Amino acid sequence: MDDPAFLPQPGDWKYKLAFRFPVPERGRNRFLSAVLELGAWINAALGEGPSAIYDGNSIDGETMALIVLTDKIEATFKRLHPLIEQHAPGLDYDAAYRPLKTRDWTVLWRKDAPSSPPPVPLDASKAADSLEFDDEPDWTYQLVYQFAYIDGDLEQFDKMIELEDRLIEATADDPIAEVDGHDAGSGEMNIFLLTNAPQDAFDSLRPIVKASAAARSWGYRAAYRRLDGDEFHDLWAADDAPPFRVI
Repeated sequence: MDDPAFLPQPGDWKYKLAFRFPVPERGRNRFLSAVLELGAWINAALGEGPSAIYDGNSIDGETMALIVLTDKIEATFKRLHPLIEQHAPGLDYDAAYRPLKTRDWTVLWRKDAPSSPPPVPLDASKAADSLEFDDEPDWTYQLVYQFAYIDGDLEQFDKMIELEDRLIEATADDPIAEVDGHDAGSGEMNIFLLTNAPQDAFDSLRPIVKASAAARSWGYRAAYRRLDGDEFHDLWAADDAPPFRVI
């Protein structure tokens, strides 16, 4: 029997294993919900085993990833692959891994359909910091709305996507900001925006966010940073909001 003193503890894992799914343009919300449900299957399959643990999900661009921390890459992949094949919401996905101390991903396995685009490299633990902004070189700041989130809560995830869609509509013809995606996991969900005036953008969008948060009793915070920097500056926080962080 394994001695508990020698089992991996949080923070001691060696590798990050990501199952990555290209998000389709049509049926996007339904697809994301299906991937979240698959994450719940992975979480249940791994439980609290000594060699791997489910670590949530993240989106970078048009790729959604389900993340596993592990000490045994091949064994964990073989254990989960049949489950993912059974419940995967699409034909196109791959599996990649990296040591936690590096940022370079290695593709472990790929299932390509004839129309599948090449997988997008993803550092899911740094989703907010690894977004590419080359197509919008004039943006200066990243504005983040952060909500307390129960990992695997499909209903809350769907409601958060609805809020993101409302923000997209509100900024579609407004040059003050552009919605740039979201991520979820580790007890939080973030909606990212690009802007040149974070305070003005926050003031403009606050009624939309406030209405959604109040209707569902969500605690949330807002903060911003320069795209060429790492330090976030608080704009606003609800009384019951957790401390701001982007992992």
